[in-house]
Amino acid sequence: MKHVKLTLFLSLFILCSCNELDLKGLVTSTSLPVKQRFHQSLLYNESIAEESTLDGISDGPILRTIVNNDRYVLYFGTDLHIATKTDYLRALMNQAYNDTLTAAILLGGDFIQGHGNWQLVAEELSHSKERYGEYSQDKPMLTTVGNHDLFFSQWDSYLQYFHTATWYAEVIRQNTTGTVTDYIITLDSASGTLGEEQLEWLKKLLDAITKNNSHNKGKIIVMTHTNIIIDSARASSPPLCESQELFGLFASNRVDLVLMGHFHTRTAAQFGGVRYVVAGALKQEGISNNATPGFCKVEVDDSHVNVLYSNVDL
Repeated sequence: MKHVKLTLFLSLFILCSCNELDLKGLVTSTSLPVKQRFHQSLLYNESIAEESTLDGISDGPILRTIVNNDRYVLYFGTDLHIATKTDYLRALMNQAYNDTLTAAILLGGDFIQGHGNWQLVAEELSHSKERYGEYSQDKPMLTTVGNHDLFFSQWDSYLQYFHTATWYAEVIRQNTTGTVTDYIITLDSASGTLGEEQLEWLKKLLDAITKNNSHNKGKIIVMTHTNIIIDSARASSPPLCESQELFGLFASNRVDLVLMGHFHTRTAAQFGGVRYVVAGALKQEGISNNATPGFCKVEVDDSHVNVLYSNVDL
């Protein structure tokens, strides 16, 4: 028995020393709790927010983009787990920037695998934008945080590069009657829960959007890192009562699509008229045999919100 304990201790020591495993983070978050992260995100949002057009919502979206078309595309990638290679992230950005219908690029968290890989992520994203110059200007990148991004107290690093993890944006497109506003809402679920204050913020925002949609008829898309479709016991899974509340909230407010990550296997389900999609992992290093590296392409127009899975094309 002593030998077993010694072997376990040495194994954990080696894992911790190689910058891959945050042992303390497996037990309790080594970054700020979700309530404080939520406040920091809102503080940044207030500094850049557009004017609000929703009754009862004081701060407007962090982005209001206009597409000169009746349809557009969103690219969604998540769970990159970057250690030393960024080829798959580059492939996603190349495809998104080359697509003339792209309205935004959404990244759903777990950018890094271990400790200290943020500079590599930032450099790849910066180089991708530089390669496409003016073609990248009208294709903004919007992000949220994943549980791996909190290990080793790295919330501050995420904040340095991406500034916010909870926000909403508006995409204004043309339709047969003029223009319509669609909404993208992103939530910080990296700790496995939204927390009371973020959940109340979400309820208030969805209520305002639903009232506005009585005449606007816009689409509603939600992005978050954690998979709220609980089909097995996993780390950072939300409490069952919270998932059930979110299912009801999304259904009653006629959310069209919820984009998620965290689980590395592609999954799709539908509850209460809402489609839930797990994109799989955009992970290049150490991908498991039963997972296909890739991302999602979301097509939006008046009649539908369609999701297409796409494999990485290098």
